[in-house]
Amino acid sequence: MKKPSYYISTLSAAALFVAAGDLSAQSTTVTEKQIQTSSGTGSSVTVTKGSVTEFTPGSQTVYIRSTTSPEPVRYAVTEQTTIVDQAGQPVAIETIRAGVPAEVHYVTTGDSTVASRIVVNTTAATAPAPVAVPAPAPVTSTEKTTTTTSRPITTDEIDAEQERLEEKREAEDERLEKLREAAEEAEE
Repeated sequence: MKKPSYYISTLSAAALFVAAGDLSAQSTTVTEKQIQTSSGTGSSVTVTKGSVTEFTPGSQTVYIRSTTSPEPVRYAVTEQTTIVDQAGQPVAIETIRAGVPAEVHYVTTGDSTVASRIVVNTTAATAPAPVAVPAPAPVTSTEKTTTTTSRPITTDEIDAEQERLEEKREAEDERLEKLREAAEEAEE
């Protein structure tokens, strides 16, 4: 049975995608290449290799800086965009984060570049994310101010305080005497 040429073209393009994924794991010198697909519309898929500079899940935009371009390039992420690892296995969108090496397969339509496939380097994606160190809390100082107003102490107040201290001293002496007696009885 003869297969339609569209089917064969699609299989050829898929084989090229797989080959491109295998090459990316082996060589870092290939940074950009064009793969022509014969989808009948005349559009071509371009593959760019670089690293993610910015991506927020749900934002529908990923920025990739390639080795050929000093400025990051914006790619639209749609529901049709597939996100895979180097082996072609689907991965969670959360594996795309800043600093992770990635390869973007995209189509340019008018002024927009739409990612059809993103190959994420999962060995770099599983590395621990950088930890944000919080800025030190501002130092606040509290001063306690006590205001004392003084008045002359009367002799009656002095006598009362001396009496109170004398009573306290006598009570402590009695307690110590009881402890000595208890210790002597225990020794006997």
